[in-house]
Amino acid sequence: PRRRLRSSLDSSGRWQSQPPRSVAAAAQGAAEGAAPTAVLIAPAQFGVRADYESLIAELRATIDVQHIEVVDLLRTDWLRIIPATVMNLPAYLAGELPPTPTLNFYYERLDEAVERLRNKNGPGVRLRIIGHSIGGWVARGWLAERRELLSQVDVLMTLGSPNRPPPEGSIWAGVDQTRGLLREINRRFNEIEAELKPRLVSVVGRGTVGGLFAPSSADAGGLREVWDESVGRSPLLEGVVAATSYLALCGDAFATGDGLIPVCVATMDGSEVVELQDCNHAGFVPSPTDSLQLPLTYKWYGSKDMVPLWAPKLLDPEPLDS
Repeated sequence: PRRRLRSSLDSSGRWQSQPPRSVAAAAQGAAEGAAPTAVLIAPAQFGVRADYESLIAELRATIDVQHIEVVDLLRTDWLRIIPATVMNLPAYLAGELPPTPTLNFYYERLDEAVERLRNKNGPGVRLRIIGHSIGGWVARGWLAERRELLSQVDVLMTLGSPNRPPPEGSIWAGVDQTRGLLREINRRFNEIEAELKPRLVSVVGRGTVGGLFAPSSADAGGLREVWDESVGRSPLLEGVVAATSYLALCGDAFATGDGLIPVCVATMDGSEVVELQDCNHAGFVPSPTDSLQLPLTYKWYGSKDMVPLWAPKLLDPEPLDS
Protein backbone atom coordinates (compact mmCIF):
# COMPACT_ATOMS: atom_id res chain seq x y z
CA PRO A 1 0.00 0.00 0.00
CA ARG A 2 1.20 3.49 -0.70
CA ARG A 3 2.24 5.56 2.27
CA ARG A 4 0.99 9.06 2.88
CA LEU A 5 3.11 10.68 5.55
CA ARG A 6 2.50 14.03 7.09
CA SER A 7 5.09 16.66 6.27
CA SER A 8 7.18 18.09 9.09
CA LEU A 9 6.72 21.56 7.61
CA ASP A 10 4.17 23.77 9.35
CA SER A 11 1.18 25.00 7.35
CA SER A 12 2.35 28.50 6.58
CA GLY A 13 0.45 29.11 3.37
CA ARG A 14 1.65 29.25 -0.20
CA TRP A 15 4.82 30.99 -1.23
CA GLN A 16 3.67 33.91 -3.37
CA SER A 17 6.04 36.69 -4.28
CA GLN A 18 6.70 39.11 -7.10
CA PRO A 19 9.47 38.24 -9.57
CA PRO A 20 12.53 40.34 -8.67
CA ARG A 21 13.91 42.59 -11.40
CA SER A 22 17.40 42.44 -9.97
CA VAL A 23 19.45 40.95 -7.19
CA ALA A 24 18.84 44.11 -5.17
CA ALA A 25 15.10 43.73 -5.65
CA ALA A 26 15.34 40.10 -4.62
CA ALA A 27 17.23 41.04 -1.48
CA GLN A 28 14.64 43.70 -0.68
CA GLY A 29 11.84 41.18 -1.15
CA ALA A 30 13.55 38.76 1.18
CA ALA A 31 13.94 41.50 3.76
CA GLU A 32 10.19 42.14 3.57
CA GLY A 33 9.50 38.48 4.25
CA ALA A 34 8.65 37.44 0.69
CA ALA A 35 11.67 35.32 -0.15
CA PRO A 36 12.17 34.78 -3.88
CA THR A 37 11.59 31.20 -4.95
CA ALA A 38 13.19 29.12 -7.66
CA VAL A 39 12.83 25.61 -9.01
CA LEU A 40 15.94 23.61 -9.81
CA ILE A 41 15.52 20.60 -12.12
CA ALA A 42 18.03 17.75 -11.96
CA PRO A 43 17.72 15.87 -15.27
CA ALA A 44 17.59 12.18 -16.00
CA GLN A 45 20.61 10.32 -17.34
CA PHE A 46 21.74 11.98 -20.60
CA GLY A 47 18.93 14.52 -20.23
CA VAL A 48 19.55 18.19 -21.10
CA ARG A 49 17.59 21.42 -20.69
CA ALA A 50 15.92 21.13 -24.11
CA ASP A 51 14.28 17.89 -22.99
CA TYR A 52 12.42 19.74 -20.23
CA GLU A 53 11.13 22.79 -22.12
CA SER A 54 7.57 21.45 -22.29
CA LEU A 55 7.63 20.52 -18.58
CA ILE A 56 8.90 24.02 -17.74
CA ALA A 57 6.12 25.63 -19.78
CA GLU A 58 3.47 23.59 -17.97
CA LEU A 59 5.10 24.33 -14.62
CA ARG A 60 4.95 28.08 -15.26
CA ALA A 61 1.30 27.75 -16.25
CA THR A 62 0.48 25.89 -13.05
CA ILE A 63 2.33 27.60 -10.18
CA ASP A 64 3.77 30.99 -9.31
CA VAL A 65 7.55 30.68 -9.28
CA GLN A 66 10.16 33.32 -10.06
CA HIS A 67 12.78 31.28 -11.82
CA ILE A 68 13.28 27.76 -13.14
CA GLU A 69 16.79 26.45 -13.70
CA VAL A 70 17.82 23.15 -15.26
CA VAL A 71 21.17 21.69 -14.26
CA ASP A 72 23.33 22.45 -17.29
CA LEU A 73 24.59 18.97 -18.09
CA LEU A 74 25.98 17.97 -21.44
CA ARG A 75 25.23 14.48 -22.66
CA THR A 76 28.98 13.88 -22.82
CA ASP A 77 29.37 14.77 -19.12
CA TRP A 78 28.19 11.26 -18.29
CA LEU A 79 31.33 9.87 -19.89
CA ARG A 80 33.25 11.25 -16.93
CA ILE A 81 31.92 8.31 -14.93
CA ILE A 82 34.25 6.03 -16.88
CA PRO A 83 37.60 7.31 -15.56
CA ALA A 84 36.12 7.72 -12.07
CA THR A 85 35.02 4.08 -12.18
CA VAL A 86 38.35 2.85 -13.55
CA MET A 87 40.13 4.65 -10.72
CA ASN A 88 37.87 2.74 -8.29
CA LEU A 89 37.71 -0.58 -10.12
CA PRO A 90 37.89 -2.76 -6.97
CA ALA A 91 35.00 -0.79 -5.45
CA TYR A 92 33.05 -1.11 -8.69
CA LEU A 93 33.52 -4.88 -8.79
CA ALA A 94 32.53 -5.16 -5.13
CA GLY A 95 29.44 -3.00 -5.65
CA GLU A 96 30.78 -0.32 -3.30
CA LEU A 97 31.33 2.68 -5.56
CA PRO A 98 31.59 5.91 -3.53
CA PRO A 99 29.43 8.87 -4.63
CA THR A 100 32.54 11.02 -4.77
CA PRO A 101 34.41 11.19 -7.08
CA THR A 102 32.06 9.04 -9.19
CA LEU A 103 29.28 11.65 -9.34
CA ASN A 104 31.42 14.78 -9.04
CA PHE A 105 30.58 15.76 -12.62
CA TYR A 106 26.89 16.05 -11.66
CA TYR A 107 27.54 17.61 -8.26
CA GLU A 108 29.65 20.34 -9.88
CA ARG A 109 26.87 21.19 -12.34
CA LEU A 110 24.40 21.37 -9.45
CA ASP A 111 26.75 23.78 -7.65
CA GLU A 112 26.91 25.96 -10.76
CA ALA A 113 23.12 25.99 -11.10
CA VAL A 114 22.67 27.14 -7.50
CA GLU A 115 25.23 29.89 -8.04
CA ARG A 116 23.32 31.12 -11.10
CA LEU A 117 20.08 31.17 -9.11
CA ARG A 118 21.74 33.15 -6.31
CA ASN A 119 23.15 35.64 -8.80
CA LYS A 120 19.73 36.16 -10.38
CA ASN A 121 17.56 36.08 -7.27
CA GLY A 122 19.82 37.01 -4.38
CA PRO A 123 21.61 34.84 -1.82
CA GLY A 124 18.37 34.20 0.12
CA VAL A 125 16.53 32.49 -2.74
CA ARG A 126 14.45 29.54 -1.58
CA LEU A 127 14.96 26.35 -3.59
CA ARG A 128 12.52 23.70 -4.71
CA ILE A 129 14.40 20.81 -6.29
CA ILE A 130 12.87 18.43 -8.83
CA GLY A 131 14.88 15.32 -9.62
CA HIS A 132 13.74 13.35 -12.64
CA SER A 133 14.72 9.68 -12.76
CA ILE A 134 18.35 9.24 -11.67
CA GLY A 135 18.46 12.99 -11.02
CA GLY A 136 16.33 12.39 -7.92
CA TRP A 137 18.78 10.23 -6.02
CA VAL A 138 21.79 12.13 -7.35
CA ALA A 139 20.25 15.30 -5.88
CA ARG A 140 19.88 13.53 -2.53
CA GLY A 141 23.52 12.49 -2.66
CA TRP A 142 24.52 16.06 -3.46
CA LEU A 143 22.54 17.45 -0.53
CA ALA A 144 24.13 14.89 1.77
CA GLU A 145 27.52 16.22 0.61
CA ARG A 146 26.49 19.91 0.70
CA ARG A 147 24.66 20.00 4.00
CA GLU A 148 25.19 23.74 4.33
CA LEU A 149 22.56 24.11 1.56
CA LEU A 150 19.85 22.24 3.43
CA SER A 151 18.57 25.38 5.15
CA GLN A 152 17.92 26.90 1.72
CA VAL A 153 15.99 23.96 0.25
CA ASP A 154 12.28 23.78 1.06
CA VAL A 155 11.22 20.84 -1.09
CA LEU A 156 12.92 17.89 -2.74
CA MET A 157 10.62 16.17 -5.20
CA THR A 158 11.47 13.12 -7.28
CA LEU A 159 9.70 12.20 -10.51
CA GLY A 160 10.01 8.53 -11.34
CA SER A 161 13.28 8.08 -9.46
CA PRO A 162 14.58 4.63 -8.49
CA ASN A 163 14.98 5.67 -4.86
CA ARG A 164 15.38 2.17 -3.43
CA PRO A 165 17.94 -0.49 -4.39
CA PRO A 166 16.91 -4.02 -5.40
CA PRO A 167 15.71 -6.26 -2.53
CA GLU A 168 18.59 -7.14 -0.24
CA GLY A 169 19.79 -10.72 -0.64
CA SER A 170 18.23 -11.12 -4.08
CA ILE A 171 20.16 -11.92 -7.24
CA TRP A 172 19.28 -8.44 -8.46
CA ALA A 173 20.97 -6.84 -5.46
CA GLY A 174 24.14 -8.62 -6.54
CA VAL A 175 23.98 -7.05 -9.99
CA ASP A 176 22.96 -3.63 -8.68
CA GLN A 177 23.14 -1.30 -11.70
CA THR A 178 24.39 1.58 -9.53
CA ARG A 179 27.22 -0.58 -8.13
CA GLY A 180 26.48 0.55 -4.60
CA LEU A 181 26.02 4.27 -5.33
CA LEU A 182 22.32 4.33 -4.49
CA ARG A 183 22.72 2.28 -1.33
CA GLU A 184 25.47 4.59 -0.05
CA ILE A 185 23.54 7.74 -0.95
CA ASN A 186 20.49 6.42 0.90
CA ARG A 187 22.65 5.74 3.95
CA ARG A 188 24.19 9.22 3.94
CA PHE A 189 20.90 11.02 3.30
CA ASN A 190 19.09 9.06 5.99
CA GLU A 191 21.76 10.11 8.48
CA ILE A 192 20.63 13.73 8.18
CA GLU A 193 18.48 14.84 11.10
CA ALA A 194 14.79 14.90 10.15
CA GLU A 195 14.39 18.56 11.13
CA LEU A 196 17.16 19.55 8.72
CA LYS A 197 15.76 17.76 5.69
CA PRO A 198 13.55 19.52 3.15
CA ARG A 199 9.99 18.35 2.67
CA LEU A 200 10.15 15.19 0.56
CA VAL A 201 7.66 14.34 -2.17
CA SER A 202 7.83 11.18 -4.28
CA VAL A 203 5.87 11.33 -7.54
CA VAL A 204 5.39 7.91 -9.12
CA GLY A 205 3.77 6.90 -12.38
CA ARG A 206 1.44 3.96 -12.88
CA GLY A 207 1.33 3.92 -16.66
CA THR A 208 2.64 0.49 -17.60
CA VAL A 209 2.36 -3.06 -16.28
CA GLY A 210 5.35 -5.15 -17.31
CA GLY A 211 5.03 -8.20 -19.53
CA LEU A 212 3.92 -9.48 -22.90
CA PHE A 213 0.25 -9.67 -22.05
CA ALA A 214 -2.30 -6.91 -21.71
CA PRO A 215 -3.24 -6.57 -18.00
CA SER A 216 -6.98 -6.69 -18.71
CA SER A 217 -6.64 -9.93 -20.62
CA ALA A 218 -3.77 -11.64 -18.82
CA ASP A 219 -5.99 -14.47 -17.62
CA ALA A 220 -7.20 -15.05 -21.16
CA GLY A 221 -3.66 -15.07 -22.55
CA GLY A 222 -4.15 -11.93 -24.65
CA LEU A 223 -0.82 -10.84 -26.15
CA ARG A 224 -0.27 -7.11 -26.31
CA GLU A 225 -0.64 -5.51 -29.71
CA VAL A 226 2.56 -5.08 -31.69
CA TRP A 227 1.30 -1.70 -32.89
CA ASP A 228 -1.72 0.37 -31.87
CA GLU A 229 -2.46 2.80 -34.68
CA SER A 230 -4.91 4.79 -32.56
CA VAL A 231 -2.15 5.99 -30.22
CA GLY A 232 0.85 5.59 -32.53
CA ARG A 233 2.68 3.27 -30.13
CA SER A 234 3.68 -0.35 -29.60
CA PRO A 235 2.04 -1.76 -26.43
CA LEU A 236 4.09 -4.93 -26.85
CA LEU A 237 7.41 -3.06 -26.94
CA GLU A 238 6.38 -0.95 -23.94
CA GLY A 239 5.51 -4.06 -21.95
CA VAL A 240 8.81 -5.76 -22.80
CA VAL A 241 10.90 -2.70 -21.94
CA ALA A 242 9.02 -2.29 -18.66
CA ALA A 243 9.40 -5.95 -17.72
CA THR A 244 13.16 -5.86 -18.36
CA SER A 245 13.63 -2.71 -16.27
CA TYR A 246 11.31 -3.75 -13.45
CA LEU A 247 12.99 -7.15 -13.13
CA ALA A 248 16.42 -5.59 -12.64
CA LEU A 249 15.17 -2.95 -10.21
CA CYS A 250 12.81 -4.92 -7.97
CA GLY A 251 12.85 -8.55 -9.09
CA ASP A 252 9.26 -8.45 -10.43
CA ALA A 253 8.95 -8.20 -14.20
CA PHE A 254 5.17 -7.90 -13.97
CA ALA A 255 5.06 -4.98 -11.56
CA THR A 256 3.32 -1.68 -12.21
CA GLY A 257 5.27 1.49 -12.78
CA ASP A 258 6.08 4.25 -15.24
CA GLY A 259 7.49 1.95 -17.89
CA LEU A 260 11.03 2.06 -16.47
CA ILE A 261 10.71 2.52 -12.71
CA PRO A 262 8.35 0.27 -10.73
CA VAL A 263 6.22 1.91 -8.05
CA CYS A 264 7.77 -0.22 -5.31
CA VAL A 265 11.20 1.45 -5.62
CA ALA A 266 10.09 5.00 -6.49
CA THR A 267 9.42 6.39 -3.00
CA MET A 268 11.80 8.04 -0.55
CA ASP A 269 11.73 7.23 3.14
CA GLY A 270 9.59 9.76 5.00
CA SER A 271 8.11 11.32 1.88
CA GLU A 272 4.64 12.23 0.76
CA VAL A 273 3.60 10.11 -2.21
CA VAL A 274 1.74 11.25 -5.30
CA GLU A 275 0.69 8.42 -7.62
CA LEU A 276 -0.26 9.28 -11.19
CA GLN A 277 -2.42 6.93 -13.22
CA ASP A 278 -1.54 6.50 -16.91
CA CYS A 279 1.79 8.27 -16.36
CA ASN A 280 5.02 7.01 -17.88
CA HIS A 281 8.69 7.80 -17.39
CA ALA A 282 9.67 10.34 -20.04
CA GLY A 283 8.37 11.96 -23.19
CA PHE A 284 11.77 11.76 -24.85
CA VAL A 285 14.57 9.31 -25.56
CA PRO A 286 18.02 10.94 -25.31
CA SER A 287 20.29 10.74 -28.35
CA PRO A 288 23.70 12.24 -29.20
CA THR A 289 21.95 15.20 -30.87
CA ASP A 290 18.29 16.13 -30.31
CA SER A 291 16.27 13.69 -28.25
CA LEU A 292 13.65 11.54 -29.92
CA GLN A 293 10.23 12.87 -28.93
CA LEU A 294 7.66 10.22 -28.03
CA PRO A 295 3.98 10.53 -29.06
CA LEU A 296 1.82 12.86 -26.97
CA THR A 297 -0.36 9.85 -26.16
CA TYR A 298 2.57 8.50 -24.13
CA LYS A 299 1.88 10.65 -21.10
CA TRP A 300 4.74 11.35 -18.73
CA TYR A 301 5.46 13.54 -15.70
CA GLY A 302 5.87 16.60 -17.94
CA SER A 303 2.63 16.16 -19.88
CA LYS A 304 0.02 18.91 -19.81
CA ASP A 305 -2.51 16.96 -17.75
CA MET A 306 0.09 15.48 -15.37
CA VAL A 307 2.00 18.57 -14.20
CA PRO A 308 -1.02 20.11 -12.39
CA LEU A 309 -1.35 16.91 -10.34
CA TRP A 310 2.08 17.28 -8.70
CA ALA A 311 3.34 20.85 -9.24
CA PRO A 312 1.29 22.46 -6.43
CA LYS A 313 3.18 20.25 -3.99
CA LEU A 314 6.26 22.37 -4.68
CA LEU A 315 4.59 25.30 -2.97
CA ASP A 316 1.83 23.86 -0.79
CA PRO A 317 3.04 22.53 2.58
CA GLU A 318 -0.20 20.69 3.29
CA PRO A 319 0.22 16.88 3.17
CA LEU A 320 -1.88 14.67 0.92
CA ASP A 321 -5.23 13.58 2.24
CA SER A 322 -5.10 10.40 4.29
